Amino acid sequence: MKKMFICKNCGKEFIKNVYNDKEPICCSKQCSNEYRKKQIKYAEFTCLQCGKTFTRTARQIKNAKHHNQEIKFCSKKCKSDYWGRNRVLVTCPVCGKQYLQQARLAKINLCCSKECSAKNPANRLLQGKEIKLVCEWCKKPFKKRLSYVRKQQKRGQPVRFCSKECFMKFKRKDIVKSRCDYCGEEISINKTRQQSGLHFCSLSCKKKYQDEHNRAKLICKFCNKEFVTTKYQAEHGRKFCSEACYKEYISQEKDTYARIQHYLRGTKQYTVWRNAVLKNDNYMCRKCGSKDNLNVHHCNIHLHEICQKYNFHIPTILQSIEFNDVSNGESLYLKCHIDEHPNNEKLRNIYGQFMPLQVKSCEKTCNDEDGIKRGNDI
Repeated sequence: MKKMFICKNCGKEFIKNVYNDKEPICCSKQCSNEYRKKQIKYAEFTCLQCGKTFTRTARQIKNAKHHNQEIKFCSKKCKSDYWGRNRVLVTCPVCGKQYLQQARLAKINLCCSKECSAKNPANRLLQGKEIKLVCEWCKKPFKKRLSYVRKQQKRGQPVRFCSKECFMKFKRKDIVKSRCDYCGEEISINKTRQQSGLHFCSLSCKKKYQDEHNRAKLICKFCNKEFVTTKYQAEHGRKFCSEACYKEYISQEKDTYARIQHYLRGTKQYTVWRNAVLKNDNYMCRKCGSKDNLNVHHCNIHLHEICQKYNFHIPTILQSIEFNDVSNGESLYLKCHIDEHPNNEKLRNIYGQFMPLQVKSCEKTCNDEDGIKRGNDI
């Protein structure tokens, strides 16, 4: 539905369609981008290096607080210059070279490179202690860092082997030779899998075995052709080779009314008719005026009578005047709809339409102004 609006950025009037009661703010993408930029909030800071004032958005401030960081510098250059100003000459304890280091780190015995830090005996305390373990496969002692062992224990993966070779040998000790259940070739499997049913050398053997043993042949109820399906589908009542045959069978042969009416209610013609009836009644119950749990009721000719008139032939039913007549329908609240059908217990059993619910009384819902909740139609 088209309406007139005023742009909040440029103040011009514009016409636009409205969906889901969401009113547009701006007349174009350019105006919307400009309007969003105006809504951004900024805060001012002073750089510690150059002394200039700079701004940051509320989102940038929130991210800095999340990472426990203070906003002190306007750029990366100012940051590097500031920390470079606080550097001090330090001598490496291993090779004796002099290098620049930050003043706050000068008290720690750090080295000039990774090679020197590996040779430095004082840094072993920082790297973590080593503990002795025994390999479960070769029974040889080996060393691992204590921090690594604790991390693996937290993960539920304790350190048991000294190398990958020992681990692979430990895995292969439980491997047993067996034969493929389809082609008979030798395969290697684990002992635990040996007792767990069938084993195959490849996926092709598995598919061929399933085609021979887990398949069943049936005859289509419509086209009388033979088709192959799984045993599960055959046991649970599959009768047609394809969905097209099933639809043709429903349209030409007399199937149960429950299936035909279920098919009719899913067609486009029925949804158009239903929406037209609701719109004609202003989305309100004709009896109590409720706007909640609305059903569409066939008032003059029932859907079952229309199906009987046209001998349950779906194409003729969909093109008939009675099926598409808006005057044949009325909007009713769920309770009012059930009152129109006195034999609703039979309807529950035949069509499965009305389930046993705790339905509200019409008097309570007459004053409700909620949205429409569609119910089942008869």
